[in-house]
Amino acid sequence: MLPVVGALRSSYPLTLVLVLAALPLLSACKSDDDLPEIFVVRPFTLTDSNGDPFSSDTLRGHVWIANFMFTSCTSICPLLTTHVANLQRRLADTDVRFVSITVDPEVDTPATLAAYAERHGADPERWSFLTGPTQEVRRVVVEILHGRMGQPDDRRPGFDIAHSGKLLLVDRHGVVRGQYDTDRAGLVAIERDARHLAAGP
Repeated sequence: MLPVVGALRSSYPLTLVLVLAALPLLSACKSDDDLPEIFVVRPFTLTDSNGDPFSSDTLRGHVWIANFMFTSCTSICPLLTTHVANLQRRLADTDVRFVSITVDPEVDTPATLAAYAERHGADPERWSFLTGPTQEVRRVVVEILHGRMGQPDDRRPGFDIAHSGKLLLVDRHGVVRGQYDTDRAGLVAIERDARHLAAGP
């Protein structure tokens, strides 16, 4: 074996260790350019769990995370809401806001959403639950936030309204910068990217 080749092979484990150790540092050095600009959130107004108008303008200047849910859902919504509650807790040292929009506005009145928010430990200063007239909610969910909103089916209550289970990450300027699954990798990524955006200008 040539001496140089032997030296390279013997140093390979050490090189691998050094590369792996550097990965967290490389991740921490993300710039805004590393996150795509997916689409701009157009202005909207819905109703919050206090029964007051909630305008998207109130989110300007804040990084925010959005999701879709409905209170009678017994499939993905309870776990999805738990994931958002955990993100609220983990990002408590930032100014990140959270917005949950019901896809069942005829059932999910402000009072219903308020009770649901309380059960899940939502901080009303940081986490808003929104409803409104069905057609306006549909416009916000489908046309503005590019989500899905199915039709209720009385034959299958709790499982009947199709909607996205992804989390949307929006920057301070109202631009969606990521759409994340709620598996372990997705939750780690959205927390990391939310912190990155919140620390920036």
